[in-house]
Amino acid sequence: MITSRAMLRNRLAALDPFLLGAALLCLLATGLAISPSSYGIARRNLGAADDGVLLGRPQAIRSDEYALWTPMVQQAVLSGYAQADPNSLYGESQRHLYPLPLRDWGLAFKPTFWLFLVLPPAFAYAGYFAACTFLFVAGFYLLSRRFGCSPQHAALISLLLYYSAYTQTWWTSLGHHLAVFPWIPLLYLAEMRAHWRAAAFTLATGCWFLGGTFYPPLVWTLLLCGLLGIWVFRPEMLRLSRDLSARQVASVAGMAAGSLAAYLYLREPLAAMLSSTGHGARNLTGGSVPWQDFLGIFFPMFSFQGGFVISGKNHCEASAAGSALWPLLLSFLDYRASWRSLLEHPAKRPLLYRMAALGGGVALLAAWMLLPLPAWVGLPFLWNKFPNSRLLFAAGLLTLWLALLFFRFARFRFTPLRLALFCAATGAAWWPSRIDASFELLRARQLRALLELEWFERANGDLFPAALVCVLAAAAWILRKREGRWLPASRWAGPTGALLVAALANAFFFFDWNPWMSSRKIFEKIDTPHVARLRELQEAHPRRWLVVGGWEHLGRTLNGLGFRSVNYGFIVPETRLLRQLFPALDQRTFDYLFNRYCLVQLMLFDPLAPAERLRQPSFTRGDMVPMPIEAFLPETKVELAQGAPAAPLPAGGELRRAALDGNRLQLSFFGEISGTTGKSAVTVYLDRPGKIVDRWLRPRGDDFDLSAGLELYSRLDLEIELAAPPASLSELGLCIETRDPGFGAFALPPHPAVRSLCLPEDSGPPGDSAVAQQPAVDLVVDLP
Repeated sequence: MITSRAMLRNRLAALDPFLLGAALLCLLATGLAISPSSYGIARRNLGAADDGVLLGRPQAIRSDEYALWTPMVQQAVLSGYAQADPNSLYGESQRHLYPLPLRDWGLAFKPTFWLFLVLPPAFAYAGYFAACTFLFVAGFYLLSRRFGCSPQHAALISLLLYYSAYTQTWWTSLGHHLAVFPWIPLLYLAEMRAHWRAAAFTLATGCWFLGGTFYPPLVWTLLLCGLLGIWVFRPEMLRLSRDLSARQVASVAGMAAGSLAAYLYLREPLAAMLSSTGHGARNLTGGSVPWQDFLGIFFPMFSFQGGFVISGKNHCEASAAGSALWPLLLSFLDYRASWRSLLEHPAKRPLLYRMAALGGGVALLAAWMLLPLPAWVGLPFLWNKFPNSRLLFAAGLLTLWLALLFFRFARFRFTPLRLALFCAATGAAWWPSRIDASFELLRARQLRALLELEWFERANGDLFPAALVCVLAAAAWILRKREGRWLPASRWAGPTGALLVAALANAFFFFDWNPWMSSRKIFEKIDTPHVARLRELQEAHPRRWLVVGGWEHLGRTLNGLGFRSVNYGFIVPETRLLRQLFPALDQRTFDYLFNRYCLVQLMLFDPLAPAERLRQPSFTRGDMVPMPIEAFLPETKVELAQGAPAAPLPAGGELRRAALDGNRLQLSFFGEISGTTGKSAVTVYLDRPGKIVDRWLRPRGDDFDLSAGLELYSRLDLEIELAAPPASLSELGLCIETRDPGFGAFALPPHPAVRSLCLPEDSGPPGDSAVAQQPAVDLVVDLP
């Protein structure tokens, strides 16, 4: 019994405390069903009282998660993890480039989704992100240890990278790729038999491709970084020797097998993507990363803080895997002592070669991101196939590894002057980038306006590293005062202190960037008046389509709740239905619009010309493809009749515009018609024959855009070509009647400014009398 207890104590003592702590926290997150999802935005938009957010706030920029991937997981759960999505009116397969826990052979290569086999969806969803977190933190910790770092340094490096801007802003879409990456070099460095190594590489590579968003250029770039890291820190493991040949062959064979499995699983969506006009046709040039974003490698908040992005891009595109590590090192470096240490280093020449290799890698990445290089320069690395800013993680990682080599000979010194210089450098980097208006105010000598800027709000994050160094210096001075020295020992002001400050600063910046959300709310049924109205609209449509607008219904948000929504997000193009609905589009334009990764969104007005009617699908930035709602609505029957109505009807609706241009009559009116059911009818009475040459139905506010309220009628615009041009509107005997089974039959009274068009002078308010057929005056109106 004593022996057993002693063995247990020895085993517990052998556990790495950092890995054990990370594992316990991830298990706790899974057990509490806590995820970093921003789906709380969707719940708010759908009218839910509880958005499920426990800490932090959802990020609107993460729409590819909360409006696409998370609803796709919801739909996979609703479909029983089947291949086909029964609720999608586009007939798209669920096997595509975004990972889902489908019950097929590909699940063997998605270990982060295996919890969906045994746990309720809410806990499995939280477990997916918890697994990615553990893989990331543990992977970079173990890799740093293999590269010669102490446990303390390895833990700080792991946390520094995890809380970097790039990792946190991209976590819910690219986090899986970043998490699996360190395990590839770790598997190569691990000691195991060749067949086990090949099997491990097959699983890891397949998981790298299939367990996250399929992104080969990023995988390839990270793989190159891994090879460079092994050559720099463990060069003996890449030599071409008989002892290493089995290791190298097994590793390459396993990666090839895993890549082949990923290709076989995704060959159909891959073929569609490669033939698309979006990602498949990309041939990007270099130089699209603003210098402010690149400097985020050294000053993590240089480009943005809160909602402020000085480069003009969004938070994700502007984020780098950076930290304040290098400014700290350069500020407290003892240059003379470090030079002597380098000259006396026993491996000076190899060390310089390896530093040059890492520096060359950073320079190559920087050149592609900052200089207008032609596409063929990036072709060998596949960099021309994805935005330049995706390389900011690789550049930050190589810069961090360069610092690890720097630690081997660098000597540091802490003085008040150096502290002042570091604080000044931090402020100098912060001021022009954060307070973009300050120079203009100084130039205009508007000192009062300068003082009124929100200095503290923008400074509390940027100046945190300087403040933290000051606090550590004060603490060290107090602790060392008894020894008669004002300055602390160089131990805390060296690599350990620099890594500690850099890691804490990153955590301060980005700890709550991703919210803590209860994933129970993601898979909970939403029962609100808003959602109930959506069900009514879908049931009223002849084809059981949900035709609704509004930005609150972005992407697949409604599809994830089981609706057959027209608003959708295409990961892989599926264009059969759209080709039927827009036959007039030439093939080239059609492919440009829809044969790509895109979000299709119903709209009434052209977003590029807000006052104009949207007649055909168009393309806006952000992969948004607005589509005219008319293409998806059943046709409201509109007839032209001669003479007068057989019997008067009660008043309802309102005439807003009547204009005569030769033989063209233009009408615009609100009517008590739905416009979404196909059961509405409109009759326009005139004294002469004509034909309708153009029509535009704007559905009721409660039917199309629920945020507009329930008080709006449908608006119908008509352009009628008359057989003979009248001398005036008064000759036409204009009268408009509407019929809808949900509202009844009405005749339109005009707006008070045009009452004489349809109602006699002595008639009462609209709705109080029958409609007269003979207008008294000729009038043109155009009211909002």
